[in-house]
Amino acid sequence: MNNISYSFPYLLFLFYLFLIVLWEFSLKAKGDRRLKKIRIVIWGSFLFFFGLRGFVNTDCLSYYPFFEGLKTVWDGYSYGYVLSEYDWEPGFITVVYLLKSIIPNYFVWTFVWTLIAIIALDSFFSRNVKYYSLGFLLFFIFGGYGILVNLMRGSIAMFIFLYSIRFLEKGDSKKYFLVNTVGCLFHISSVLYLLAYFILKRRLSFPFLLGVFLFLNLLYWLRIDFSNILIPIMNNISYERISLLVESYIEEGSNGELLSIGYIERCFTYIVVLMMYTKLARSKPDSIIYLNAYVLYYILFYFFWQIDAASQRMAGLFIFSYWIIYSDLYAILKIPNNKKLFLLLLLVYSSLKMISGQSQPYHQYKNILFNNERFEEAERRIQM
Repeated sequence: MNNISYSFPYLLFLFYLFLIVLWEFSLKAKGDRRLKKIRIVIWGSFLFFFGLRGFVNTDCLSYYPFFEGLKTVWDGYSYGYVLSEYDWEPGFITVVYLLKSIIPNYFVWTFVWTLIAIIALDSFFSRNVKYYSLGFLLFFIFGGYGILVNLMRGSIAMFIFLYSIRFLEKGDSKKYFLVNTVGCLFHISSVLYLLAYFILKRRLSFPFLLGVFLFLNLLYWLRIDFSNILIPIMNNISYERISLLVESYIEEGSNGELLSIGYIERCFTYIVVLMMYTKLARSKPDSIIYLNAYVLYYILFYFFWQIDAASQRMAGLFIFSYWIIYSDLYAILKIPNNKKLFLLLLLVYSSLKMISGQSQPYHQYKNILFNNERFEEAERRIQM
């Protein structure tokens, strides 16, 4: 049941972030390079909006019962028994197990989880973008909502990968693989980060990039389905969880919608990568990692288009590429009117995205400071 009013809190937060971006631009135009004020406002804003959220979106229907049912150190059960109760990754269970043993409150857990995410993003954007607040704005527009609200296990695996990029830049393969092996303890999808090592720093040719784009769009528009090849491949892998995930994703299928705002945006971004690949790579050598990450994002999204959940979640591992590519693109624009046009188009697109993407009952924003909704009430609302 669509209701545009559900998107209003997200629109307000979006406009608020745009104002912070303009504030940072104004400070830098005056020669003020200090980011302390901007960082404090960004941290406080995200902790308030996401860290203090109530029951929002669908994954809380899994995470809340998991947290409430999870044993603590004080319950007298062995650590091995606690792990054996769940089929989720041991790293995730261990962290939540320890946190609940200290403070057994679900909303404290979500707040701490959000704080960890913000610390990771702060480190990432401080190293990789010219405009700190623009990085957080792009994060919110491109995947940030889902990462902070719905993908708690996958998000930690992603943040661990973002930390490992410094080793990728230096060519330190041992540390890169070690760090991302730890990521697999939080979500098994981090295996893709291990495989991506062999692609992310390789310069891709224009004919290859164009061929990928044309081939994937041909598959998509002709509705050629390669999803079934995943089952026999995964059945030969000893880690049962991967096979179960793939089979469940295939059962969910696709929503069948061909042309959408998301399709147009992804194709537009790919064309930007295609046309600006050399220029962006020259402006900042490590940009090639993020350009190639977007190519992987596009491949994973459209090669398995038939499986909505799999394409979105596997491709989502590389959604961070948006945050850097568009930030770098804005930074290399020299003509002031082009910068203004960039921000205007970003505002229009992101507003439409919020209205169309956050309009279901389960998107309804709740903040624990103002709303004391019980889980049973939230469950009925989310399942409407």
